[in-house]
Amino acid sequence: YAAGTGGAGNVPTQNSILEGLTFTVANASTISKSGYTFLKWNNGTYDYNPGDTYYVGPASSPITLTAQWIAGYGVTYTAGAGSGSAPTDSSTYSTSDTFVILDGSSLSYSGYTFNGWSDGTNLYAVGDIYTVASTAITFTAQWQANPSSSGTGRVREVEELTHSTSLSSKIVQIEVSFNEDKKTALSYFNAVQNPTKSATSAPSASQIQSVSTGLSINTQSAHTNSLQPATISLPSSNIVLSDLVVQQLAKQATIVATSDGIKVTPVAGFTGNLVVPTVATINGEQIIVLNNVVVNPVAPVGIGFAPVSVNKSAISWAPSVSQVVSYEIQINGKTACQTVSTSCPIPALIGPNSKVTITALGNDQTTSDPGVIPYNATAPIPALKVNFATASSKITEAQKAEIRSISRVIKNQGFTRLIVNGFTDARGGAELNAVLAQARAKSVAQYMQKFIPEIKVKVGALGSKNALGSNSTSQGQALNRRTEIATW
Repeated sequence: YAAGTGGAGNVPTQNSILEGLTFTVANASTISKSGYTFLKWNNGTYDYNPGDTYYVGPASSPITLTAQWIAGYGVTYTAGAGSGSAPTDSSTYSTSDTFVILDGSSLSYSGYTFNGWSDGTNLYAVGDIYTVASTAITFTAQWQANPSSSGTGRVREVEELTHSTSLSSKIVQIEVSFNEDKKTALSYFNAVQNPTKSATSAPSASQIQSVSTGLSINTQSAHTNSLQPATISLPSSNIVLSDLVVQQLAKQATIVATSDGIKVTPVAGFTGNLVVPTVATINGEQIIVLNNVVVNPVAPVGIGFAPVSVNKSAISWAPSVSQVVSYEIQINGKTACQTVSTSCPIPALIGPNSKVTITALGNDQTTSDPGVIPYNATAPIPALKVNFATASSKITEAQKAEIRSISRVIKNQGFTRLIVNGFTDARGGAELNAVLAQARAKSVAQYMQKFIPEIKVKVGALGSKNALGSNSTSQGQALNRRTEIATW
């Protein structure tokens, strides 16, 4: 690891790794660069995020992962539960810089009034002076519900109920607990021994499990993906959502109350583990109920995999439409690659018998269903070269061992097409060279078919064509006296 230009601190260390094995890319918490934010690692060709799996292929020199940095800290404004064009600030700032918080008048939310911006900790009004700390800043619009008109007889829909009547203290309580300690809320669900992973029917009162005074969890969690809404049913006819909670979750999902539960619709490809607090009347008692919704990524679509050479194959896929942390490639059930890219080079020859799958990894350790990537080789790839003595088509014992080895690979990987072409150097006439090239190709093909008789071999004789070396030197002539085995 290297801290990069201007970087400082204790760079991570990594023990030596053998070719074909993997290691986990380290985080950058021990290095820094004044006025910059760590972005990623780069090995000179590809980018890697902390936590990525690095597959060690053939290398002529040690692997160096160099820190990449982005100058300053950016500011982002979002509409929260509202809509419209949020203001933009294209500047970047250093620690202790100040700037004026922008206006939110371009945003709107039916039934609500814009009430300032939140940076996740504090509330700020338009025109306030903000002092930059040491992180990027995201401001989320905050909304205040408008008072309902009196004397109209209109009953507000259940999802719009706000801080009024006897529910006030309970709603405030869930807002505070949700703001301060979401991890604790998730821990309640993790502690459930046998959670129900569906929510297609109304749970019984026994499935609402008390975890502390006035606080319960719905053990019937909902699982969906970022393109599908999830519905959670509760054994209550009076369900209340907090306006603040709805606003806080607006970047992840649209939350509405229904006559018998809540409906959660993921937005912007969100993936992750949501906890949605509600107030519900169950067995005549008003209680806070925490509901768990797991939003998994949509599975990526595999484009294909194919060998590139005898010791390298390429795998590619279309990106998931969901928020994805990385992609995991498995070959025959074993992890071979984890990357943020949509392709993965594998330092091995893999063929049609290999099962290659792709899984999208989302936020909060969510995962998509694995998708199968098809084999799509369309052209032969060189698998082995066998060289010969002058005017000879005899295979040596060492060469026979190599042919047996590649024959096992071809059989095990399920390749069904095989081409063996013979070549000569430029000495001798064209007719003689054609005969010698044919003899060399047949010699190799006949020996191979002892081990893979089920595969039909196409034999070719190309004489002195496609020279690999100069025919004016003995070294070049030796390279040209050969047989090439290709498969796909």
